[in-house]
Amino acid sequence: MKKQIFKDLFRLRRLIVLQIRLENDGLTTCHVYELNLSGEKLQVTDRKSGFKNIAHFSRLFRPGPLMLCLSGRGVLSKQIDRQRLTDEQVFAHTLPNARPDDFYMQWVAREDLTAVSVVRKEVADPYIEELTRGGFEILALNLGPETAEQQENAIKLLLGAETVKAGYPGLQENYDQVVAKARFQGMLMLSGLVLLLVLLINFFFFSVYSDKTEQLMRQNNITGAQVKKYQEMEETLQQKAVLIKHAGWTGGYPCAWLTDRLMASKPFDIGISGFTINPLRLSQPSTTVPDEVYETGKIRINGNSGDASTLNNWLHKIRAMNWVKTCDIASYGLNRDISRGEFVIEISISDYEGRNADEG
Repeated sequence: MKKQIFKDLFRLRRLIVLQIRLENDGLTTCHVYELNLSGEKLQVTDRKSGFKNIAHFSRLFRPGPLMLCLSGRGVLSKQIDRQRLTDEQVFAHTLPNARPDDFYMQWVAREDLTAVSVVRKEVADPYIEELTRGGFEILALNLGPETAEQQENAIKLLLGAETVKAGYPGLQENYDQVVAKARFQGMLMLSGLVLLLVLLINFFFFSVYSDKTEQLMRQNNITGAQVKKYQEMEETLQQKAVLIKHAGWTGGYPCAWLTDRLMASKPFDIGISGFTINPLRLSQPSTTVPDEVYETGKIRINGNSGDASTLNNWLHKIRAMNWVKTCDIASYGLNRDISRGEFVIEISISDYEGRNADEG
């Protein structure tokens, strides 16, 4: 049981399945339900219907990973005897004289038959774009009417198995980012539990030894040397508190929030080998002043990229975040062993000034 609880911390546990049926009169009918995974138990919850539009749905459902299902007018499904036909020939049999680039296509192989479902991009894209603006992360686009196979696809998607979905670009990248985010949140939760346990143990020992200290103080006269010792301990604690403050570990933007924003914007092709918030200065000054040891308000990222343009695009995304003051490449060089460019990015964080941490 305990092993299963820890397993749940590091995997996708929630998937919204939104079914939109396009009617002949231009209206839409929306049905939705959630799949929730807990241990080995899978639950189907929050079955709702009658939504007027995507905006109405977005107001009633918390954003998260989503599987979009389209059916009805504009979605064509057809079964073809595949034999030795290529994908292009199968599409030509489905929609003669049509351009494949104008459609999203879904293929399902069934023995000698191929079930082909297509929808025009101009029909599907508005729904996808509106859901994305609402904060939903689309992991799959499924075409055709609701069937038991469609729900089975949703379950496979939640479990991370191979599933049937239309050829919409970026779905695998979205899935990888959502799973990485779930694992990162699991690590944070586990770290929080460990930290809480350590604090409880420290509090217990502190209480026990505090009582014993008070008993000893009442039984013995405190000498001047003992008083001086406790004063030195207090000064040490104060120095550590000043160090923590100057190191940037209190106040300002939460470190987890900053990390989440940067990792969510990172292109799939870029690898990260180092990520430091408020790093130590590269050349240590000969001083004991804490705020001269750490580069407070800085983020340093070490990584590698196979394409310089991908790295430049990521830099533009980072600079567009309103909490970023500056973002520059500190160094860049080609590692011939891995045939990738290695870089160091340095980011300066704007003053917090009471901003809402949800911005950016």
